[in-house]
Amino acid sequence: MNDIHIENGSASGKKILLAIILIAVVLRIVLALVSDNVNHPDEVFQVLEQSHRVVFGYGIVPWEYRLSARSWLVPGLMTLILYPLKVLGIDNPNIYVPLVKIILSLISLVAVYSAYVIGRRLASERAGLWAAFLFAIWFEIVYFSIRPLSEVWATTFLLAAVAIQLTRRSKLQIASAGLLACLCVAIRINYFPIVLVLVIMGLKRMTNEDRRVYLLSIFATLVGVGIVETMTLGKPFTSYINFLNVDKTFFMAGPLGSKISTDYLMCMGYASLFLYWLIPLLGLAFWRKTRVILAMLAVAVLTHILIPAKDHQIDYRHIYVAIPLIMIIGGIIIARTIDMSKNARMRNMMVIIFSAILLIISVSGSLARIPCQKNVYAGKTFEVYDHSIYYSNPILKAYRYLYNQDDVYAVYDASTAWFRAGGFYYLHRDVPLYYNITPPPTGEHISHIIIKGELYGVNGFELIKSIDDINVYHRSNKTFGYKRDPAYTTDIIQLGVDDVYSARR
Repeated sequence: MNDIHIENGSASGKKILLAIILIAVVLRIVLALVSDNVNHPDEVFQVLEQSHRVVFGYGIVPWEYRLSARSWLVPGLMTLILYPLKVLGIDNPNIYVPLVKIILSLISLVAVYSAYVIGRRLASERAGLWAAFLFAIWFEIVYFSIRPLSEVWATTFLLAAVAIQLTRRSKLQIASAGLLACLCVAIRINYFPIVLVLVIMGLKRMTNEDRRVYLLSIFATLVGVGIVETMTLGKPFTSYINFLNVDKTFFMAGPLGSKISTDYLMCMGYASLFLYWLIPLLGLAFWRKTRVILAMLAVAVLTHILIPAKDHQIDYRHIYVAIPLIMIIGGIIIARTIDMSKNARMRNMMVIIFSAILLIISVSGSLARIPCQKNVYAGKTFEVYDHSIYYSNPILKAYRYLYNQDDVYAVYDASTAWFRAGGFYYLHRDVPLYYNITPPPTGEHISHIIIKGELYGVNGFELIKSIDDINVYHRSNKTFGYKRDPAYTTDIIQLGVDDVYSARR
C-alpha cells in the first residue's frame, strides 16, 4: 500500500480498496456462518427477539418494552431485514439466523468504506487505505460487525456521517450527514457528546446556506424520531424519558459526575495489548491530520468515564465507538510514518512489519489469546473472551435443534439464566417457553427440557441430544396428555425495575 503510485481516486488505489473490501467480506461471512454466540443479552432480547415478535407475532417481552423504556428504532431496522425473509419463506432459524448475520456483515462494509473516505480526506489516499485495512481485519470490528446492538448501528451511522460531512459536495450530502448524525444519537443517546463535537466542527466549515440545510436535516430527523415514538409507543420521545427515570435508580450509582470509573479505559487496554492507548498518544504527533478524530475519541472516552454506572452495568460494548475512531487514527499514523522514509526497500519493510504486528494481535484477539483479555468481561453478564470469536454457544444450538423436532409442546430451559438463552428468535416455535425465573407449574406442562449436565429427579424424560455440556431431554411417552398453563406469559419480570417503576406510575 505504499510503493505503488497512489493518488486520490487513482485506479491503483481503487483496486487496493476493492481487495480490502473483499477481505472484509470474507472474514465477516466466515464469522457469520461459523459462530453463534452472544455479546450481551440486549443483542437477543431487546433487538432480535422484538423484531421476531413484530414479524412472526410472538416473543419474549422484557421490561424495557412493557414499560415503553426502549425505542423501536433498532428493532425496527432489524424488522426491515427479517420481514422480507419471512415473505420469501425463509422462516427456519437454521437459515435465517446466519443469513441475518451475513446481511449485517454486509451493512458493516459501510463502516469500512467510511474509514477509507475519512482517512483520505483528513490525510491521504494511503491513510484511507490503511484505515480501511484495519477496519477489514481487526478482530473486534469484525466481531461486532454481525451484531445488531445499538452501539454498532449508531457507530456505523456516525462514521458515515463523518465521511459524508468531510466530503459534502452537494446539498443532498449535507442533508444526509445531518440525518445520520441525528440517527446516531437517537439510537444511542450516550453518543450525543461525540455527535455534538462533529456538528460544531461541521458548522464551522460550512457556508450559511449549507448550515441551514444541515440544521434543517437534523431537525427533520428529530421530528421523524418523535413521530416513530408516537406511532410505536403513543407519545413522542417517551422511551427516552421513561428510560431516564428507570436509569436513575436501576443502572446509576449516583448523579452525573458523582463517580469516576476507569473501567472503560482499562478494558480498552486489556483488549488490545494497550494498543488502544498507544495509537491516540502517537496520533498527537500528527495532530493536524488526526485532531478531528482525536477530539471525538477524547469526548467518547471521557463522557463514558464520567457516567456513574453501577459496576456490573459498565459494559465494554458501550465504548465500542472508540475502537473504529482509534483504527482511523492508526491508519493515518501508519501511512504518515511510512511516507517519512525515502527508501523504497525500507518502506516495503515497514509495510510488512506493520501488517504483521496488526495481524498477529488481531488473530490472537480473535482466539482469546491476548494476555489479560479476559479481564474485559470479568464479572459481566457474558464472559465473551473465554472463547474465540468463532465460538458457537451450545444453548443456542439446542434451541435451533428443537426447532427441527416434531413433537414440541412446551420447552423448559433450565440450563441457565433467561438472559443467556435464545428466546423465540432461536426456537421459532409458538409454544410455551419457560425459564428458571418463570418455571412451569409441573412437569406435566412441558415436552422438552434443556439443562446443563444430567437430568435428575424427573421421570418420563429421555436424552435426545448432547451439545457440549448442554443436554436436551424429551418426554418418552408420545401420547402423553399435557396440561395447559392458563397463567403462562411471555413477560419477564425484572426486580428492581417493574416493582419500583410500576409503583411510581
